[in-house]
Amino acid sequence: MTDQPPHPPQPDKPRLTDADRVQAIFRLSPEALRIFDLLATGQKIPSAVPKPSLKLLSIKETAEKLNVARSTVERLLDDGALPYVTLRKNRRRIREMDIEEMINRSTQTHKQQ
Repeated sequence: MTDQPPHPPQPDKPRLTDADRVQAIFRLSPEALRIFDLLATGQKIPSAVPKPSLKLLSIKETAEKLNVARSTVERLLDDGALPYVTLRKNRRRIREMDIEEMINRSTQTHKQQ
């Protein structure tokens, strides 16, 4: 038997520039940022990293969760501030994790001001 690496060598992938790397970090989800922070500080990543919620909420459920009117949620969807999934004509659903990410982005923006 010959000693061969378990995987064939990968061709060199293009490297990210520092600016591209910083932009990619800003686009990370809150959970990915937590993992990044652990790695950056030399800590171990827990083996049971919680998966983001894939639960889909209606506009009414989203409004209740955010404690706002349905029209506010519809405006957020129309403006692109809150992503949504279209299940069928006129049936928009919002991923629970997108609501949390929007809240985190808003919170970070207010902290920077």
